[in-house]
Amino acid sequence: MKKFVYDLILEAENICNLTEDRDRLLDIVSRGEKVVFSGRRNTGKTSLIKSVVIPRVKKSHPGMVVVFADFMGVANSEEIVGRMKKALELALTEKNPTKQFIQRLAAGLAYIRPVMGFDPVTGAPSVTLEMPAGRSNENVDAIFKEIGKIHKKHGALVVIDEFQDISFVGNAEALLRTGLQNLPAGLPIVLMGSKKHLLGRIFVPPDAPLAGWGRYVEISRISTQHYFEYIKERFKSNNLLIDYGGVEFLQKALQSIPESINIVCDKLLRSSGKGLHIKEQHIRHAIKNAVEERNSLYQERLSFFTGKEVVFLRALGFDEPVKQPSGNRFLSKIKMSTGSLGPLMKRLENQAVIYKTDEGYVVGDPLFGWFLRMSG
Repeated sequence: MKKFVYDLILEAENICNLTEDRDRLLDIVSRGEKVVFSGRRNTGKTSLIKSVVIPRVKKSHPGMVVVFADFMGVANSEEIVGRMKKALELALTEKNPTKQFIQRLAAGLAYIRPVMGFDPVTGAPSVTLEMPAGRSNENVDAIFKEIGKIHKKHGALVVIDEFQDISFVGNAEALLRTGLQNLPAGLPIVLMGSKKHLLGRIFVPPDAPLAGWGRYVEISRISTQHYFEYIKERFKSNNLLIDYGGVEFLQKALQSIPESINIVCDKLLRSSGKGLHIKEQHIRHAIKNAVEERNSLYQERLSFFTGKEVVFLRALGFDEPVKQPSGNRFLSKIKMSTGSLGPLMKRLENQAVIYKTDEGYVVGDPLFGWFLRMSG
């Protein structure tokens, strides 16, 4: 039975549409090209890549080695090396390696020595990589070179999630530029990111180390029609009804963020009587219940912000989207100067607490935005 799934990587059947993004990414990967895949958090990027794109690539190229690394929160170049090393180890382990495979692999590698072991719980074969002690730049460069060698023999795909977080690590852009340039032509690379402003600083300025790198794909906004069909199909299990206008309100109330929509729809499905025709008041009530369930979590989240940040977030939650936070009306509401507002907003945007959309600035998590309004 198809469900409203959240807090997990969605399986293919539970991803709402995104077929155009799927086809574009598959075409880019099949051509062996490079792409930056961007979109806000909780919009389905990672689910699309992990549950749709990668499985299709593996089906078309059974021998391919897929290296998937996550750079979220990397604090230094040593962590970047560690994430890449672990990703390559997992990619090789997924091949269910034999002793002969490891021997052939080792014969083609110069800097890294693969060692075969066995999972202590499952007994399945696993691969660890031994690297000589060295500087981070040498290790990153070496890992990418070895991935390039693997690609020439088996085919490879490199995916790095939350790539923009390297912007918080000194010299990381130059370091990774060297590594990425060492990969052979025809090896597809997908760099994913959820903070558009940071990705812009990495790839747009002419003097940036990665200026002009690859193609750019921004995840699509799911249309109301596609959501209408998606929600109707899942509401059938409880004979719930919803009209097109109800779906429009749901999208507007939750900024069209799939994760938040699935949370609220699951709440409606589990708490509504059979045959109920879902209206705006039911959606508002489900949002209220979803926020109340997360009240202690959101209260704890508030404790990590400064007093001024809390004042700003509450005002933003009430007024979002805010086109000009530095305008006199909003400044008088939060009682801040433009000089103090700028650094504050930069911190919150870097943490993905707020986002700049075409309509203006919003709270990044729509349900947290509702919490700020309800508790203010």
